[in-house]
Amino acid sequence: MRLTLIGADCRYSVEQLAITLFPEEHHAWDAPADPHGSACTRVSRGKRFLTAAVTLTRGSLTTRGTTRVLPDSDPRREGALVRYAVRRAFYRAALPHLPEIPPWGALSGVRPAKLGRLLIRETGSPGNAVRALIKQDFVREDKARLTVRCAEEAVRIQSSRSSCDIDVYIGIPFCPTRCTYCSFVSSTVGAQGKLVEPYVDALTRELACGAERLREIGLRVRTLYMGGGTPTTLSASQLDRVLTAASALGDPYERTVEAGRPDTITPEKLAVLHAHGVGRISVNPQSMENHVLQAVGRPHTAEDIERAMRDVRAAGFDSVNMDLIAGLPADSPDGFARSLSRVLMLEPENVTVHTLALKRGADLHATPLPTEDIARMLEYAQERLSERYAPYYLYRQKYIGGSFENIGWTMPGHVCAYNVVMMEEIGTVLAFGAGAVTKLVTAEGAITRLTQPKYAWEYLERFEENLGRFERIAAFCAQPGSAASLS
Repeated sequence: MRLTLIGADCRYSVEQLAITLFPEEHHAWDAPADPHGSACTRVSRGKRFLTAAVTLTRGSLTTRGTTRVLPDSDPRREGALVRYAVRRAFYRAALPHLPEIPPWGALSGVRPAKLGRLLIRETGSPGNAVRALIKQDFVREDKARLTVRCAEEAVRIQSSRSSCDIDVYIGIPFCPTRCTYCSFVSSTVGAQGKLVEPYVDALTRELACGAERLREIGLRVRTLYMGGGTPTTLSASQLDRVLTAASALGDPYERTVEAGRPDTITPEKLAVLHAHGVGRISVNPQSMENHVLQAVGRPHTAEDIERAMRDVRAAGFDSVNMDLIAGLPADSPDGFARSLSRVLMLEPENVTVHTLALKRGADLHATPLPTEDIARMLEYAQERLSERYAPYYLYRQKYIGGSFENIGWTMPGHVCAYNVVMMEEIGTVLAFGAGAVTKLVTAEGAITRLTQPKYAWEYLERFEENLGRFERIAAFCAQPGSAASLS
């Protein structure tokens, strides 16, 4: 689809709506005439109103959508108003071309609960926020309630934080093998095994530098999350070295490590994690159907997952997350239902249900499952999980099947605060390791991202240069209220 925009600088919003509502099409800006269609967005400012108008053509059908809003007296809000008007106008123009009404309406952002928090604050109550999402952005009622439920959890965690609180992420960019659906920048141990030990050496040095800075500034680490990759690809002794170095950062009340793959979990590694105060780990099957696991390149079985969970419980862990993916090739609604039932028999405290997103960086190029099959999987998951779990965070992605979402579910008392802080961007996250992204969040909600080199070899080559970012982090964190939760 050919995209054009006149009168405003909101290309990202237009492109995201086009991708969300017409994911099967290729979209290009100001390209030559496209036989698949075109969408022209025009923003104009009159004496009283700001108007967004979209003309959308697909085949022989041309439709128009228009939205008018009153300008805000605060010029800083104009960008948000333009985006709001554009997404409503685009949605109205697109609706006659769609086979069914999208459950998320005119929302295209990754973090719908961010809008939910804003609406709770502006409308005065969660109930009013639900109604606003339905009326203003055409969100289906069940999705609006889900959004506000997760927004309430973010508000609760936000209110528990002080201006000296930060969170820590530690990245381990290695996996035993690469799953075909994965687009993360990580190296297989078979291909890059020689980098693992030098990487651990460098990471422990980086953590020591970070700990020194935190002590100087007087910040408090609230949560620590080690992800990847697969952190338990490291040996027990390597995990011990990294966690020993991380202990100098402070004494967070929540420590999470992604164990992920059962073929990397051993009693020795679990003992190390437990000894370092790690209270929450992930054991992620993605599916409990062996033929599905084989189809996506995961060299383990459902039985291996069950063995790993027995080891995890024996090691003393009482907060475990398990991931499932709806929409994997070779799966089916009945197969997904069997996977979820088998996972629930293991009684994890958290279950995260993802929808497969076919990303450009992944090796998987299979034909996606029909949208209606994915919808059945997610509806079944919500029905079953609602019996014992509550949703506490969600996010959406580009290229996600059927314009659906990813949802984290929790038993009472087992919310992963790091997931909420990171996803909702309600506090500063200090990140260590290759590919990790530090987010410096101001009290007003402005975010500065400092990105680490993506690849392990690049991280090692640029290590000394990269340590210089701590000067910038220290300067930022020294500002009053810089690491405060948004209020």
